[in-house]
Amino acid sequence: MSSSLNLMNPRSNEYDVSVMAPPSSSRNSNKYDVFLSFRGEDTRDNFTSHLYSALWHNNIETFIDNDLKRGDEISQSLLDTIEASAISIIIFSERYASSGWCLDELSKIFECKHDYGQIVIPVFCRVDPSHVRRQTGTFGDYFSKLGERYPEKMQRWGNTLTEAANLSGFDSHVIREAEETGGIKDLQKELLSDVLNDRILRDVRSQLNRLARKMVLLVFDDVNNPRQIESLIGHLDHLASGSRVIITTRDKQVLKNCWAGQIYQMKELVYTDAQKLFSQYAFRGGHLDSSYTELTDKAIKYAQGVPLALKVLGCYLCGRSKEEWESAMRKLEIIPHVEIQEVLKISYDSLDDSQKNIFLDIACFLEGEHRDKVISFFDASGLEAKIELSVLEGKSLINLDVFDQIRMHDLLRDMGREIVRNESVDYPGKRSRLWHHNDIYEVLKKNTGTEKIKGIFLDMNKVNREIHMNFYAFSKMPNLRFLRMYGDENKCLVSHLEGVPFAEVRHLEWARCPLKTLNICAEKLVSLKMPRSKVQQLWDDVQDLVNLKEIDLSRSESLTKLPDLSRAKNLEILWLRGCLSLVETHSTIQYLNKLEDLDLDYCISLTSLPTSIHSKHLKELSLRGCSNLKIFPEITSCHMWRLELTKVGIKELPSSIECLSNLQYLYIWDCSELESISSSIFKLNSLESIDISNCSNLKRFLEIPSCNIDGGTGIEQLASCKILVGFAFCIVVPHCWEPCETHEVFCGLKHKSQRNLDRRSLGRISYVESDHVFLGSYLLGYEDLSKRDDEVSFYISTIYGDDVEVKQCGIHFVYAQDSTESREEEEEDLLRYLL
Repeated sequence: MSSSLNLMNPRSNEYDVSVMAPPSSSRNSNKYDVFLSFRGEDTRDNFTSHLYSALWHNNIETFIDNDLKRGDEISQSLLDTIEASAISIIIFSERYASSGWCLDELSKIFECKHDYGQIVIPVFCRVDPSHVRRQTGTFGDYFSKLGERYPEKMQRWGNTLTEAANLSGFDSHVIREAEETGGIKDLQKELLSDVLNDRILRDVRSQLNRLARKMVLLVFDDVNNPRQIESLIGHLDHLASGSRVIITTRDKQVLKNCWAGQIYQMKELVYTDAQKLFSQYAFRGGHLDSSYTELTDKAIKYAQGVPLALKVLGCYLCGRSKEEWESAMRKLEIIPHVEIQEVLKISYDSLDDSQKNIFLDIACFLEGEHRDKVISFFDASGLEAKIELSVLEGKSLINLDVFDQIRMHDLLRDMGREIVRNESVDYPGKRSRLWHHNDIYEVLKKNTGTEKIKGIFLDMNKVNREIHMNFYAFSKMPNLRFLRMYGDENKCLVSHLEGVPFAEVRHLEWARCPLKTLNICAEKLVSLKMPRSKVQQLWDDVQDLVNLKEIDLSRSESLTKLPDLSRAKNLEILWLRGCLSLVETHSTIQYLNKLEDLDLDYCISLTSLPTSIHSKHLKELSLRGCSNLKIFPEITSCHMWRLELTKVGIKELPSSIECLSNLQYLYIWDCSELESISSSIFKLNSLESIDISNCSNLKRFLEIPSCNIDGGTGIEQLASCKILVGFAFCIVVPHCWEPCETHEVFCGLKHKSQRNLDRRSLGRISYVESDHVFLGSYLLGYEDLSKRDDEVSFYISTIYGDDVEVKQCGIHFVYAQDSTESREEEEEDLLRYLL
């Protein structure tokens, strides 16, 4: 008696199968060559379907049970089919032992083996043969759970599983296992023999040489290390010209290491295809029941185009009532489906401890945050964030959107959160991360936090009750690294904190915080965000704040002073908008060399700033509504591009403003105390627009040369030797239109040969309450440059024609002396005038 089953590539779509049936010794003639036993939900649409297809294409009569719904009792007709088969192939998967039907099949198969000599070949698909043999691991868990229903069958089933696992079989993880057990050379010989169609044992080197001369198509599925391929066929570049190798993997880095010519990332199913797949499993005949349309949409939205999730949910919901569907979807919001969880967890299990921690932090807290902020948070935690994020992205566990924000598929996020929930199902205070408002309520209300907690993420809008916190609540969480509590109303009530809270916290965010002081150790803080808080002051001492990059105390109306920030060398953002009681900032902010954004809008009590701010990186300074601020500081930033001064109490704009070399827009509105503006603003090389409005006390303004003015129009004859390259202008427009209206200023250019004016936009003017000064410059394009002897007409108008009067205007044309000048020289000519 002899039989062979040879699966060349166990996890690909191609199988080389040959079967020699044994002489019949059964009481029945063999109706089928092969009977397939499998757990349908696990392998029907992948391994089993491919194996069946390969057997069918080799004219091997194979029975496969395509009934998607099975009862508790195996039918007599199926028992007869097993008896009428020459060979049974048992495809063990992780959940095979959760089905009494499958185990009854297995028992019948071994009954036929013992009684009639039927050949039995086990295949272990994503399950360890030793777990089947001993009924351990997850396989054993499912088996034990089934035993609660059928205790009388447990011993017989267990003996049969052990006997099956002791047979010589086939493991779909054969490459990995061969690596671990040292059997890779034997597997290599088997593979080369199959590919070369040569069963004669030869030297491996000679077989590899033959392979290098043969054009082949090879498929390697679920590769996790390039070494697995090299150990079987050598280097890929040694294959013959025209050969093709297809590799599937969960890790993009594998493809890079193999120098893949093309990388294709699987996309989620579009809605139409997702609905078809889901309906195939959820409804009889695969046709959507119109009364379930809304519930179906919810299920498809939950799966988000992932085929596995659509299949699992469809099978899970099939035949259930609407009430059961609704209950199931509510449960999925808290606990993901176990089958989906197990498959997605494969990539997570391949991570090291550092990568797992980063993945879980993103899943629980940081999804949607900007990449730079996430890197700062993890770097301050002693992790190498850049390389670890790259690994997660390579394994498709995270991705970056167009705004460089970190994104994660909802199913992966739910999988990560379920891993954390299982750390302590019944005691949230013993989990590493908390994000569900009910769990956080219990921990803070009952003061059951522990050293296990690393992070808390609370949406207070979801909490419908006040949380009266214990003074020591956070001191019981010494390893807390992340705290974010946000919402329209503070629900966490406490007058003060005792102990040493937040010693390890990197991100501290508490909207509308009720604390009046925050006397904490802040040396590990990266981000402090307490908008609309009751805080009057932060810590008193000088702390080493080298990690601190962001402070947001916006609209903390009771804040009176800032702490010493001299050691916050990396602070980039300082937001104090609407701090109505803040009289002065600490003098140390002038030494924050990396400060980029300083927002002091509507600090109405602010009387002074440091005399100078030396940050070369300062991009934005907001002082709107600082009506008691009398002196504008000297600023040396070369990155500030916009400066807006509205209702600020300064008397002059100092000459030091010329240091803002990249300033493009300067807005001065409603500064009733402003008396003078230094002419040094025309030393700003990048300045595009100055907008001055309603500065009623302005006594001295810079002089700008002007040409003839006639009813708002200036006309100048071009000399025959000059080429016009641009002009500077100044116009004064009186108040004459309604609020919320905006008008655009144009100029018109006309050559002798033209009939009509070419309009060029110079900018926009918004509603003003008094005479409005509008300054700017315009560099002509090549199409505007006039030829000699041409006339150029210049005028000011608005998009609404005569509705707006131009009270005065001044224009100065700038020319190039020689038409061979470069464009760079032309720009310099215009700037030379402005300077």
